[in-house]
Amino acid sequence: MKKEISRNPSFTPSPKLRNFLSNSELGVTRSLNELFDRYSMMIELDAIRLTESERFALAEHLQGVLMDVIAIQSVPQDVIETECDSLIEKMQGATFGQVLATLVRYELIK
Repeated sequence: MKKEISRNPSFTPSPKLRNFLSNSELGVTRSLNELFDRYSMMIELDAIRLTESERFALAEHLQGVLMDVIAIQSVPQDVIETECDSLIEKMQGATFGQVLATLVRYELIK
């Protein structure tokens, strides 16, 4: 069972996030909620829809890969190795945002 976070959780933001929150006129809570809402919307709208066999081929291909920025950028070219023609066609020309949204939607990265 997952532990529910407290109403006022404490966290240490990255320097970029700290700067963003410090310069936001909305306040920390509203800024974070809006960031999360936008991220969720991006995943919903930009994720490439995959069939179960395409998802399996992509998951198998990415197994053991550290999904950093460079790896995410490389996915559209690297899926050629899967030999799954429909996946290759769908990923061809995909933007970074589309690839990221797809990987998150299908829980291939957390």
